[in-house]
Amino acid sequence: TYSYDPQIAVLFEEEPTGDQDLWPAWDKIGCPTLIIRGKKSVVLTASILDEMKTRGPGPKADIAVWADCGHVPSLMDPKQIGIVLEWLNTRQI
Repeated sequence: TYSYDPQIAVLFEEEPTGDQDLWPAWDKIGCPTLIIRGKKSVVLTASILDEMKTRGPGPKADIAVWADCGHVPSLMDPKQIGIVLEWLNTRQI
């Protein structure tokens, strides 16, 4: 079973980010960035991730996608935690 309300996605079907244009904020990020995504996410879609890869920190960003996960990865699974810890331990932040 899901550990969240699967109907939460309905909120994002009509207006994924509401009336906010978040791209200017994304484009200003200059620090090392790890993008995390659940492949089943209806919020951070594959097409949005593709756009993120081309803008802001995206060309230099590291990306972790979990296949059997919705939005957003809970980071409670030891493998997910390990990926984030490894990333943090190899960056000068």
